[in-house]
Amino acid sequence: GTSMATPHVAGALALYAAARPGSSAAEIRDGILSSVLPTASLSGKTVTGGRLNLGGDFGQPPAPVYDVAVTSVSAPASVSAGSSASVTVHVTNRGNQPATFLVSLTPSAGTASAPVSVSLAAGANASPSFTWSTVGAAPGNVTLTGTAAAVAGETNTADNTGQTTSSIVVSNRDVAVTALSAPSRITAGKATNISVTVANLGTVTESFGVQIAATAGAVSAAQSVTLAPGTSAALRFRWTPVGGTQVVSATAAAVPTETALGNNTQSLTVTVR
Repeated sequence: GTSMATPHVAGALALYAAARPGSSAAEIRDGILSSVLPTASLSGKTVTGGRLNLGGDFGQPPAPVYDVAVTSVSAPASVSAGSSASVTVHVTNRGNQPATFLVSLTPSAGTASAPVSVSLAAGANASPSFTWSTVGAAPGNVTLTGTAAAVAGETNTADNTGQTTSSIVVSNRDVAVTALSAPSRITAGKATNISVTVANLGTVTESFGVQIAATAGAVSAAQSVTLAPGTSAALRFRWTPVGGTQVVSATAAAVPTETALGNNTQSLTVTVR
C-alpha cells in the first residue's frame, strides 16, 4: 500500500540525490521514473507501468558533469567618480564533480582587482569580491561583467558570465564651519568652552577633522566627525586664554576633491579680561 511505498520512494530519492550531487528536483524525479522495472500487471495503471528500481542505470556511478556558472553580480547603484567600490560575483558549481576555476570582474569603465581562484564541491556556491576603481573613468553607466573561467570538460559555457549595471557620478564634496561662538565673558587663565557647528553641504558621506586655534592660549585637540549629506554636528572645544583681544578660529579640514574652501573656516574676535 501507499504507507509502505512512501518511505521506499523517499529513500530512493535520497540515494539518487547522494549519487548525483547538484541534481535538481525535476532531474531526480525524471531519474527515478525512467529507471523503473516494467511490470505487466501495472501497465496502464501507473504513470510508468513499472516498479521502483534501485538497480540498472540508477545504481551505476553517474557520468561526470563539469559546469560552473555565474549566478549574479552585485554592485552599488552608483559610485562617485575617482573613488572605489566593492563588487561581488556570485558563482556556483552545477556539475557533479569538484571544480577549481578563476573568477574575474571586467568593468566597461575603470579597472578591477585581479581574478580570484575558487574551489567548489559539486552543488556549492561562492561569492568572491572585487575592488572596482573609477579613477580616470568618465561619468556615465558602466557594465560590470563577472566571468567564471570554463573548467576542463565543460560544454555548457552559456552561464559562465553574468552582468549588472552601475553609474559613475560626479559628486559635490563640501564641508563647512557654519557657526562659531564663545561666552560673552571670558577670563584670562580660566578654561572656557568654544562651540563649533560643522555641516556636510555635499552629496556624499564625509569623515573629516575639526580643530580650533587662538592667537594665544592652549586649545583642546582636534576632533573627527562623520556626516551624511545635508547633516550637521555641534562640537565643543576648550580654550585657556590669556588676557587681551584674541582671535579664535575653527576649521573643517578639506575633503578630497573639495573646491569650495571659503566656508571651511570661521573666526571671531573676543576680549579676554
